[in-house]
Amino acid sequence: MKNQAKRYWIERNFEDAKGLCDLDRFRERNWMAWHHHVALCAVAMLFILKVQRYFSKKSIFVSLNQVISIVRHKNPLRKLSTAELADSINNVNKMRTWSWIGKMKQCLKRKVENAANWITNLIETRSELSI
Repeated sequence: MKNQAKRYWIERNFEDAKGLCDLDRFRERNWMAWHHHVALCAVAMLFILKVQRYFSKKSIFVSLNQVISIVRHKNPLRKLSTAELADSINNVNKMRTWSWIGKMKQCLKRKVENAANWITNLIETRSELSI
């Protein structure tokens, strides 16, 4: 009977994490991404529970949904200015360009190496035929 009571609270915790931290919104396809998602949800849930515990020590009962409302009110998302948004977009595009250039350099390097190997193999084959 005691284990069944423990199970209720564990299941309740998972339900709260699904609703509040989007534990059930996972869309990736590999294990590493799944582990990262679950870890981030666990940290978010821990933060929410710590804030709730802080209020309970002050004899104020707040639900988990109310904790999220408090956090959103006290720490609203920062609004970017037009210049900051443009800088952010330009930075991402610059990083994408550098990545593309790096990939193209690697591709060209492989093509040159393959061509050199092909020429070497051709020369070796011709020398074997002339013997």
